[in-house]
Amino acid sequence: MVGFTLKACICIYAQLCLTAQAANPNRGNNKTSNTILFTYLTQTGVPVTDQAFAGMHMAVGEINSNASILQDVNIILNKSVIPDATIAPASVFDFGVSICTPNQPVLIGSNLQDITMELVMQACPKALAFSIIAGADALSDKTIYPKFWRYVTTWGQRIKAQAAHYVYYGWTQIGMISSIDVSFTEDICTQYFPTQGVDISASTRFSKYNPAVSQYYYTQLKDSFQFLKSSNLRVFLINAESHYLIDVMMAANRTGIWGRDYVWTTTQASIAYQQGASSRWDTPLNPQVLRGLTLLTNKKGSYLNESFIQQFMVNFKAFINYTLTNEQYLYSTLNFSQTNPAVQNYPPNTFYADPGTHTYPLSYLTESYDGAYTLAHTCEQAIVEQGVTGVELAGGLVDGNITISKIVNQIMSNPTVSEFIGFTPKGDPSVEILIMYQLLGTSFHTTIPVGVFNQISPNSDVHTFTPNTSAYFWSGDRAYSDTPAAFPPAYQDFVSSTNLITDIMLGLSGLWSVYFGLSAVLYLFIKQTVPLNFFISIGLAIIPLNAFTIIGQDKPLGCALRIWPVPLGLTIILSCILSKSAQLQAIFSLSRSTFACILTSFKGRHAIFLPLIVVIPVMLLLGVTSVMFPFVSNSVYVPDTSGYTWVCVPSTMQTSLILYIIITAIVVMSISIVVLGYLNRNLPQQFNDTHQTAASIIIILVLGALCLGQGYTTQSIQLQFYFEVVSSLVGTTVVHAFIVERPLMKYIWVAAFKRYTMFKKRNHHKSATKSRKQKSREMLENTSDLKSYQSYSTDSSDYSLIVKVDEPISKLSTKDVHIYHKLSYSVFQGYILNDSVFPRWLKVQFNVLNDPIMVVKCIPFINTNTSQYIQLSQLLEIESYKVYSNGMKNICVMRLLDNTLFIQFSSTFALQEWTNYIARCVLKKWAAQQLITMEGKAIQHAIFSRKKQAS
Repeated sequence: MVGFTLKACICIYAQLCLTAQAANPNRGNNKTSNTILFTYLTQTGVPVTDQAFAGMHMAVGEINSNASILQDVNIILNKSVIPDATIAPASVFDFGVSICTPNQPVLIGSNLQDITMELVMQACPKALAFSIIAGADALSDKTIYPKFWRYVTTWGQRIKAQAAHYVYYGWTQIGMISSIDVSFTEDICTQYFPTQGVDISASTRFSKYNPAVSQYYYTQLKDSFQFLKSSNLRVFLINAESHYLIDVMMAANRTGIWGRDYVWTTTQASIAYQQGASSRWDTPLNPQVLRGLTLLTNKKGSYLNESFIQQFMVNFKAFINYTLTNEQYLYSTLNFSQTNPAVQNYPPNTFYADPGTHTYPLSYLTESYDGAYTLAHTCEQAIVEQGVTGVELAGGLVDGNITISKIVNQIMSNPTVSEFIGFTPKGDPSVEILIMYQLLGTSFHTTIPVGVFNQISPNSDVHTFTPNTSAYFWSGDRAYSDTPAAFPPAYQDFVSSTNLITDIMLGLSGLWSVYFGLSAVLYLFIKQTVPLNFFISIGLAIIPLNAFTIIGQDKPLGCALRIWPVPLGLTIILSCILSKSAQLQAIFSLSRSTFACILTSFKGRHAIFLPLIVVIPVMLLLGVTSVMFPFVSNSVYVPDTSGYTWVCVPSTMQTSLILYIIITAIVVMSISIVVLGYLNRNLPQQFNDTHQTAASIIIILVLGALCLGQGYTTQSIQLQFYFEVVSSLVGTTVVHAFIVERPLMKYIWVAAFKRYTMFKKRNHHKSATKSRKQKSREMLENTSDLKSYQSYSTDSSDYSLIVKVDEPISKLSTKDVHIYHKLSYSVFQGYILNDSVFPRWLKVQFNVLNDPIMVVKCIPFINTNTSQYIQLSQLLEIESYKVYSNGMKNICVMRLLDNTLFIQFSSTFALQEWTNYIARCVLKKWAAQQLITMEGKAIQHAIFSRKKQAS
């Protein structure tokens, strides 16, 4: 009944005002005839600057276009930035005096902090002013600040309500951390809490972020939070500005005093996201650390379902879109280069309490919007009551008729978009009912109501607390009646070196590294094998060492080295495979191009040059990361396990950036290898392990996933350790078996058994059987026509071919001796003369590698688009004849491990070219000039064998 009577009186009063206004015909409707100034005061670095200004900006625009209010007055909105009173109090006071000029109304809206607001109002007590963040209790004194009102509950009332919260749960000891700029609240707490039986057992302060001290804020906060950790307390109170709450909670998490066993409370009504806050942390700002943090604010009224609010939202969205497009110069803290709607500092998100959804605006904006309208309505009421016009308002002649009671009446009698439902006669929001909210951690603003504070009597400072038992929680969703533990969390998740399974895993990792290292040593002594396999073995030996970087709880050295094993090992392996695949593609498919010559010039002992082009930059990046931007050991609270997981996390944003660069290089190399593997799929199996490489790449990509997870896991670190070890052991084993072990075992088998058996057989049957060399020579001597030559074989594995070669495809001048040393393969093309061996094939292409290995590529004359490779084993000896004993000219006899080739050339020059290529492949250490066949001799006979190469 009382509420109805009050509302009816307000409506009657408003109607009388309108009647009086209509009775004054001298006012006119020309808004430009009189001008008054609304001043918006703000401070540098306050994050709500643009949000609050936008509310006043929108309201002034609507008032100036509305003839029903201040019909003969135009409002000019001015924004002034003044210094912080804690830095320059005299300057602030002087500014207050300067704006309090005679014969002009002083209308102020502000987001000034407490002390600054107090000084301005002391200098200009006539000012009609409001604030959206100044909560100082002193501002409630109307003898000093007679025309000031605000949209924020006083610090004293919120602190007293917070005490009721602690008393309800029986928490008798708390810790407190305060911002230097609001240290006066620390004094209130120190005086009041002990009277309620709550002892502040540990109290500390922190300063504003100062980039001149250190780049990252935690370095400046660390000492304060380590002190709180050493106190062994579990309940903490934050006395700080709303834009520092995220920093405090990030530091609490980093220090290890956040989670299920801790309660974090604050006297703030909301949280603000400050532009640029992410740049002062070495890890991304994570709203999850806000989970469970409590906020205190006044009871709110109905909101989104009100028709007035719905119309306001339509106008508001149109205003924001227009302003951000056409009036960007008015907003200094917005990042207009940000175009991603999903991030917090996307300009439109700045003005909404639900970024991305855009359902309702921030409270700072709605409060300044209501404040501007209250200023206008109060001035209108003064004009009507005195029966004057806008001329007298602009001249400051109606100020004496404005009181705080009339201001409060205007607040209560007009529709508002802020959610406050009551104000005290002192111009403060009503504290009969306060609501406690907790942040959910899903975003920077998402909250749920979890408790209600009721003032015992209108003039009492004491509140009772009633929690919502279905919603109230600490960070781990514990039951409301549970209290924080009086001891540190029992569960600490880290990889212990005393665990038997861990020791077994470490032993296997060490054993695998040794085994792969032995393979590398074996390749080091086998000079005839592919040298790249030596470095692949080194890369495989490095990867299992990753297991040793994750052992322990606080492991600074292990974390610093954690970035090395997997990225470096994968880089070495992939670069070597890529080099090998590129050389195969160059030799077999690009043999006529300059590009192929460049690639293949790095074979042999120079084969590692191509991988080093990739490996050296990666090693430099890893070295810089380990020294300047290392991974650091940190404990992260995991709600699912109710404990802390000790992990290695990037210490700076540069750490993550370098890791992403390395991962990108690994992915690019993997894709390149897959593409080259597809292009090389039809090449000889002796050189082309495409299928094995493809399988290896799949395993390598699994290993690469370990890079992506370095230091970012929030699951059990023990499970991560097992996963990493098993993945690295299985993956490296498969890669070693496919790429390293198979050619190694094959070489050992051929070198140790096959050649030994062949020579033993020759010596054993020397008296009874002629050698293959003698038989081949006799056949040529008895052959008058090469076309009638028939294949001869001593057994199923030996056969002979006669090939006629016209000219080499890749031909170098014999004068360019230095070029011989650079190139490492050659290509010749010819025709098979006898069709009894290969009756369906006509064209033959020889690819000579520097191992030395020869490959014959046979192209059917039926379809020249297809080809087949026939592998010929390693060369044993070579003989070249300008004139053979039977009169044939330009004959080259090549004896390989399992066959003999007789090749006839069309000219002596072609024979010389061929002999030089083959000899250069075999005798790598000889000077190229010595390999050129000498002119002037009737018969040039040269035998190059493995024995000579070894010498």
